Amino acid sequence: MLHRGKYADDGKGLPVEQINVVKFFKGLIGITHEYTRGDKILAWSVFVWSLIYGFGLCFIVPVVWNVFYKWPKEWWATYFWFTSIFMSCLVGIVSTVWFTIGGIVDLRRLFRDLATKKDDFLDNGMVVGGVSASDLAHVKEVEGEDKKE
Repeated sequence: MLHRGKYADDGKGLPVEQINVVKFFKGLIGITHEYTRGDKILAWSVFVWSLIYGFGLCFIVPVVWNVFYKWPKEWWATYFWFTSIFMSCLVGIVSTVWFTIGGIVDLRRLFRDLATKKDDFLDNGMVVGGVSASDLAHVKEVEGEDKKE
């Protein structure tokens, strides 16, 4: 019913991959093989933004700077205005434009796919013997092949 393993529509299971540094960070971020190029760009950019800007520039740089030279109170006001107000507004504007464009593209794709969709009247949510009614023939075919082997 979940289209996994021997019941997958394409007949293949999930691929087994070797772990390296890039794949470790992909797993840490949550990037899977199902991500599109745009999804990967967005996930990596959020990760890099958080690591470099949030941790590096907004935390480490002021801490190291203030170890050697104490900022005056006026500088702290400017720092918090820039990091809390200005950058939040900038990220909000960029995100709004990004998601508006992506939403329009995906909405057009949805309507195009709905126009060409073929109806499957067996796919009504029923489960017969632990299997989706629309997948029953495919499951019988796969299980029949296993008995032959």
